[in-house]
Amino acid sequence: MHGKNISFSFVGLAFVFLIFSTSSLSVGTNSIVWEDNFDDQNYDGWTVTEGSFTAQNDQLEGATADEMNRIFYNSNIASGTWSFDIYHADVYYCPYVWFIVNTLDSSLLPWDGYLLHISPYDGVEIWVDDGADSENLGSCMPSGGIKEKWLHLDITRDTSGHMCLYVNSILSLEVDSVNFNTSSYFYFTCYDRHVIDNIIVYDEVLPITPSSLFGLLELELLIACIVIILIIVIGVVYGIIRWKQAKKKSYQFLEKPPSE
Repeated sequence: MHGKNISFSFVGLAFVFLIFSTSSLSVGTNSIVWEDNFDDQNYDGWTVTEGSFTAQNDQLEGATADEMNRIFYNSNIASGTWSFDIYHADVYYCPYVWFIVNTLDSSLLPWDGYLLHISPYDGVEIWVDDGADSENLGSCMPSGGIKEKWLHLDITRDTSGHMCLYVNSILSLEVDSVNFNTSSYFYFTCYDRHVIDNIIVYDEVLPITPSSLFGLLELELLIACIVIILIIVIGVVYGIIRWKQAKKKSYQFLEKPPSE
């Protein structure tokens, strides 16, 4: 009886794992509009408007020293989830990530949209810029600081204009703004040695959990490892039970008097 229960548990866990991993993969994959991790060591599809960049280290890095480096990618997502890693080098000027941009001026500078300003002095700030004026909607300072640190940032925005900023997968700031509900570009401005990497843009607001710091694929691998460990534990317990049952039968056989 114990053997049957354990067998059913084994099959049940495997079934739950297959369902969960499949559903997680379909949600993550189908909602991705575009992504770039620069593992191919190039930034094809991007347009440099000032300075220069390199992707030789499997990440996008400002390469021209002592001046601003600007680059953009065509992106029409105005509500959804923007996820990326960013490194703030030990230089004075701070990087800007415009996750929603509607207009480029004659110098190809971004206007009309929302941006993140990543500053070791002011924290991570959400700004709205309409071309004529700009407003700081709010800021948060990561507990471990910013300068010479990697940060994982997720920002979500729903159709009502509600935005949530997650720093290292921790909800750190919520603001509301309905100035812009369309977008044409994703724009990165930085000084030399600032880095952005693992950019993923989704067309839906995703729940952000600590596991998402490692990405959807790594999350699935983590789940797989947990399930495998559980299966191994169940298998060991099942083996011990079967061994004890066999040992008990052998004792009973030895203690049984010989038939006349």
